[in-house]
Amino acid sequence: MAKRKIGGEPIQPDDVIIDDKRQTSVLARYERKLLEWINPRIPAWITPDILTYTALFASIGVFVSYVLAGVNLWYLWAVNIFIFIHWFADSTDGRLAIFRKKPRPNYGHYIDHFFDMIAILLMFTGWALSGLLNIYIATLWVLLLYFWTFHSSFRETYTISYYGVGFTEGRIVGVLLNAILFFYPTFFIKQFHVVEWALIGAFIVGFIALVFQVVNTLLRLKKEDERKWTR
Repeated sequence: MAKRKIGGEPIQPDDVIIDDKRQTSVLARYERKLLEWINPRIPAWITPDILTYTALFASIGVFVSYVLAGVNLWYLWAVNIFIFIHWFADSTDGRLAIFRKKPRPNYGHYIDHFFDMIAILLMFTGWALSGLLNIYIATLWVLLLYFWTFHSSFRETYTISYYGVGFTEGRIVGVLLNAILFFYPTFFIKQFHVVEWALIGAFIVGFIALVFQVVNTLLRLKKEDERKWTR
């Protein structure tokens, strides 16, 4: 993927860099090794484009399955299956292109992150329409993740994980929350389900972390720009 040109931070020794994307999540190194093992074994007829659009299809599958889960909770397991398909396709498309020496950095960066935004919107919209998630909580999470994405675009290397948490960890948490919804559908504390309380707590932590990152980035960018005045 293409490097961001504004306000880059130094890459740390422990960072995992893939497609010019910084991965600092807990599972990043293990995920990289797994995908490096998978890439040579993907059949030649499966192209990076097929994987990219498979991820989009999986996002639609998540949306539809969540809506149906409002009628029958067994569809939550269909959600989890589509989450796994999305992880596989979204994680392998760009790396497969590099492995086959056919990368398209600008095109890949644009379509990958545009489809990521669609996936986020579809997931939380479907979850809210199912009645299993308060629509206000869903809306706040969409906004939070969109602002995190905007923040990430102002870095030399596009960062897809913060504080040890990335998309893969987020998907795992989503699968676990779906399992809790399935096995404990009536576990409410006051007016919210325990899953909604977990999302509220995670939102507060994520929002505080975002504010910290934004303030830190603003101060750094301001300092970098003003340093040029003396040259």
